[in-house]
Amino acid sequence: MVDRSNFIGKELGSYRIISEINSGAYGAVFQGKHVIFDDEPIVAIKLLHAHLSSEEAREQFIQEARILRKLKHLHILPILNAGIQDGIPYLVTEYTSGGSLSDKLKLQPGIPMPVDEALTIITKIGQALYYAHQQNIVHRDLKPGNILFNAQGMYPIQPLKLCGSNMPRSIP
Repeated sequence: MVDRSNFIGKELGSYRIISEINSGAYGAVFQGKHVIFDDEPIVAIKLLHAHLSSEEAREQFIQEARILRKLKHLHILPILNAGIQDGIPYLVTEYTSGGSLSDKLKLQPGIPMPVDEALTIITKIGQALYYAHQQNIVHRDLKPGNILFNAQGMYPIQPLKLCGSNMPRSIP
């Protein structure tokens, strides 16, 4: 389990952790900034709760990170970097400043989303899932909290929960 209080201000790989964004069953997500390239945008850093104590677990994480990084689709949040520090695996992605679909729905409780907006979101999610399924990857945790909005209003799906035990060895 990740002790989140110890990470603010610390360096993780090439990034300094600025603040916590959220925490869930799989890990904690922080805002981060590149320590060398200060003109790089803010990123999201997900520290997974799992502590990789065996060589086999580390190899599996590395294999999955490599595969997930190869997922190139407009509606799947790209992985920028990954690593293991002090046995704790982490993934670095674009920071999505627009919050989640869950956040958006909570702003207007009891009020249905306009049909055209809902259809647009569902279509983009479907396209992303179809692409992932073509790569033999299943999401495993699709929910409104994992559908994120970036500054352009797109609806990228987090690849962070796409991992599965039957993952392919590579993506073309």
